[in-house]
Amino acid sequence: MAGTEASRSSEQKKSKEYTYAELERRYEQLVNRNPAGVYRVTMDGRFLECNEALVRILGYADRDELMKCSVAEMYFSPAERERFLTAVVEHERLLNFELTLKHRNGRPVEVLENVYLDEEEDGTTTIQGTLIDITAIKQAEVEQASLTSSYRSLVEHMRDGVLVVRDGSVYYANPAAQALTGQVLIGEQVQTLFHEDDQAAILGLLQNRGREQSSGPLVVKLANDPCKDVGLFAEDALFEGASAIQITMQDEQVRQNLIRERLRVQLAEEVNQVLRQEITEHRRTQEALRRSRQFARSLVESSLDMIMAADPQGRITEFNPAAQMRFGYELNEVMGSSTNKLYVDPTEFARIQQELNAYGAFTGEIRNITKDGEVFTTFLAASRMFAEDGEYLGAMGVSRDITRMKRDQEALRASEERYRDLFENATDLIQSVDQNGRFEYVNNAWKRALGYSDREIEQLRLSDVLHPIHATSFLERHARVFAGEPVERIKTVFIGKQGQEVHVEGTTNLRSVEGKPLATRSIFTDMTYVDAERAKVKAHEAKLRALFESSEHMFWTVDPAIKLTSYNRGYGDMIERLHGKRPEINLDPDRPRGLFAPLDYHRFWEEKYAYALAGKAIRFETDRLDQRGNRVCNEIFLSPVFGPDGSVTEVFGVGHEITEQKLAEDLVQQQAARIKAIFENAANVMIWTLDRDHRITSFNGHFQRTSEHRLGIQFSEGDDFVGFMRAHVADGAAEPAIAKFIAARNGTPQQFEVELRGDEDRAMWVDCFLNPIAGADGVQEISCMAYGITDRKEAEIKLRQSLSEKEVLLKEVHHRVKNNLQVISSILSLQTAHVDGDERILELLRVSRDRIRSMSFIHESLYQNKDFSSIDLATYIDGLSRNLVMSYSLTGNIQLERDLKRVELVLDQAIPCGLILNELISNAFKHAFPNGRAGKVHIGSNLVGNQVSITIADDGAGLPEGFHTDKDGNLGLELVHTLVEQLDGKLDVKTGPGVSYLLTFERYR
Repeated sequence: MAGTEASRSSEQKKSKEYTYAELERRYEQLVNRNPAGVYRVTMDGRFLECNEALVRILGYADRDELMKCSVAEMYFSPAERERFLTAVVEHERLLNFELTLKHRNGRPVEVLENVYLDEEEDGTTTIQGTLIDITAIKQAEVEQASLTSSYRSLVEHMRDGVLVVRDGSVYYANPAAQALTGQVLIGEQVQTLFHEDDQAAILGLLQNRGREQSSGPLVVKLANDPCKDVGLFAEDALFEGASAIQITMQDEQVRQNLIRERLRVQLAEEVNQVLRQEITEHRRTQEALRRSRQFARSLVESSLDMIMAADPQGRITEFNPAAQMRFGYELNEVMGSSTNKLYVDPTEFARIQQELNAYGAFTGEIRNITKDGEVFTTFLAASRMFAEDGEYLGAMGVSRDITRMKRDQEALRASEERYRDLFENATDLIQSVDQNGRFEYVNNAWKRALGYSDREIEQLRLSDVLHPIHATSFLERHARVFAGEPVERIKTVFIGKQGQEVHVEGTTNLRSVEGKPLATRSIFTDMTYVDAERAKVKAHEAKLRALFESSEHMFWTVDPAIKLTSYNRGYGDMIERLHGKRPEINLDPDRPRGLFAPLDYHRFWEEKYAYALAGKAIRFETDRLDQRGNRVCNEIFLSPVFGPDGSVTEVFGVGHEITEQKLAEDLVQQQAARIKAIFENAANVMIWTLDRDHRITSFNGHFQRTSEHRLGIQFSEGDDFVGFMRAHVADGAAEPAIAKFIAARNGTPQQFEVELRGDEDRAMWVDCFLNPIAGADGVQEISCMAYGITDRKEAEIKLRQSLSEKEVLLKEVHHRVKNNLQVISSILSLQTAHVDGDERILELLRVSRDRIRSMSFIHESLYQNKDFSSIDLATYIDGLSRNLVMSYSLTGNIQLERDLKRVELVLDQAIPCGLILNELISNAFKHAFPNGRAGKVHIGSNLVGNQVSITIADDGAGLPEGFHTDKDGNLGLELVHTLVEQLDGKLDVKTGPGVSYLLTFERYR
């Protein structure tokens, strides 16, 4: 039972909800389909509800837009709203209340409202109402009132009387009617206004109103003035919205007088018309003559051509405005003057006169000259003028300035040449084919692509160059073009002379003359080249993509809201490196941009982006620390990207890391600071720089102080340094020193010493170092350094004098040693005279003499040379060997061969080496060639690095079998081994045919 009750309650609830929903739906339909505007608003001016009709009346887009507006905005003026609210509060109900509202576009809207003031359950007071738009009705009422006023004004001022009659009574009478009858007419019965004999006719007129009164007006007499006749006309009328009869009254006597006056006027008019016709005809004749003269004059005056006339003496009698304007003469300046002043060449003027005399006329181009001396070309047509009796009156000429025409003709020819050149040199294939398929024209590109000559093309048909597969479709399009049909873009294949396929794509249109088709014109592109270019474009796109994706550079774009719209890997890596977070692309207009760095850093970038978004490119650098604390420097370029309307749609950013460059710049700045400190604080070095014209560009303090104190010169930047050199360098040294500066300017570093002359002829020696400063454009400056060497030069002079003295003493010592050795050698030679033929003793004395002489040669070489520290071994060996040849009185049977390289030896090595050579060469001369045997002795010297090698070899008898030089030798060989040990050298002996000695040792330095 309880369940049944609950079920019934639920069904009733659902039924009520359905009924409520249905009522709400019907209410919405009733409100929204109502043609009148319905609304409910609060007293403070808020919309609570409105329908579509109100939205339409006030001109808004939809209900939502209207509901957002304040009700106060809907009134045409605050006073109008105040009037409405006052009336509503006072009466709480307004019916047919007229009000002026304001349309959305600002125009007034006249409405008629029914309004109620309601109080809600919560105490809130609202205004509910409906309204209709009566703007059109108001405008019609205004127009009707205007028309009524205009009609009344017209009637009030008419000469004829007007009566408006309704039901036989006069409802209106204009002032003319009252003046005509002489009484007040309003309210009177109309028939009583006229004589009783005419009242029946009056009633008949009223009954038959509207019918045409062919016999004229009804003539009646007035009741109060039987002597005055009045003519009446009647017709239907509408008065104050109701039907009525309008009677028009005319004074008959006045009307008749008017008719008679019109007849007189008509008669006079007919007479006057005849006179006017005669006068008009005379005037027409005079006017025709005047117009003829004026026309002739206007032709001359208004002609764009220059018209001139001259009398028989050649004096100007006519000079129209066109001639005045072109020649620059005023009329009073040229009238009566000779015509030859208008010609550039007097001979040309004479030629024209000759043709006029001979033929009576001249046509041709001539050159004229203006008042200002401007020369221009005209086409002149001139002829002689004669009177009817044959009298010669002069000449007249018409000329036209053809300077511009000739210039235009030249421009046209040049343009034709350019277009011809454009066609002939175009890379596209251009052809013109007539209706029969013959080629009228092909350009050079067409000939090159297909390989045909001009003679061969004359014999070709269009079908001859078409690929068989494409021939039918192409010829069909060719026929359609001649039929005047448009054809789509053509892709086809031509066959060249060599059988090659030429793939082309292009357009074809028709060339017609006076509507008659003559030929097709086609422009084709050789798609082989296009494909190649497309491949290049793709490759270029790939390069750009690779560049964009390159991690070496950073690329990114942002929109005007500084939201990131794209970026490459380099940018993403850099942001992650600096801020530990990768950036995100944001293409959602409603999503705020993401921040990945501190706010102050983003504000720094916002300033830069604002500059770029204003349409200006910007470059700047950033210097930050990455997540590891390392310095990171980037160079940034921001460029605006403009849309079709010229506004900035995006900002494109490019950046690359310049950390190493900045570190290098810092290092350079530090080094520059150190160099500047050195430059400015060098206490004893003069430093200055010169430009290519040898003018001073900079100098340090020591340079300035030295120049002032030692030379008495005050230098400034821009001074000519070469001029100073000429004036202050010691005699004879200026030009060589200047040559050093020129060589440095040409790129070769220089170092030289020069003597300067200062105040009171004081000498100052400086050592100069010149180094070119080269840039991208070559040497632009010279770096100069110098320091004073006056003390050193004076010490060198003293040292040189001391060395000169010591050289003299050392030469004397060597000379005396050589003389002493020569004395000993001479004593030994004298001793041989007292030996009494003992060969053994003679040989010992000769050997000792040769040994002494070998040492003497060394001292002789030393005092004859300027260098006492060493002697040339090659020169020494040559002299020693020659002396031994003379000593042993050898015949020509023994040949001496020498292969000697220059070897410098100090004295400590030269003397033992000379004794060794003396022993070995002497042994060869004595023992190698017994019994006068012929042979050769070879002596050689060489130096490899510091290794000295000396060779003495012969092709003589050789050593006896079993002979050892270190055991079986005589005193000479013992001396050789001792001296080799002294040299710390090595002696190699080879025997076979002859004997060969090789001596090697290290040279002392």
